[in-house]
Amino acid sequence: AGKAQLYMYRPSNFFGILGMPYILVDGQETYELRSGGSLYYELSPGSHKVELTQMGAIARTIKFSVQAGKK
Repeated sequence: AGKAQLYMYRPSNFFGILGMPYILVDGQETYELRSGGSLYYELSPGSHKVELTQMGAIARTIKFSVQAGKK
C-alpha cells in the first residue's frame, strides 16, 4: 500500500530492434525495453527520475512526483 505504479510499453517496431534502450529509474538500471516489451515498476511516494538510454547515452529524461492515495 502507498506505492505508485509505473508502466511503460514499447510498441513493436522492426526498425528499432537493433537499438534496444535501457530504462533507469532513479539512477538504477531496471530493464532493457525490447521492441514489443513492457515494464512495470513500483515507486514510493516522492520525486523520481526515469531515463531512457540508447547506446550508452541518455536519450530522454522525465522527472515527476507521486503522492500516496492520488490517482
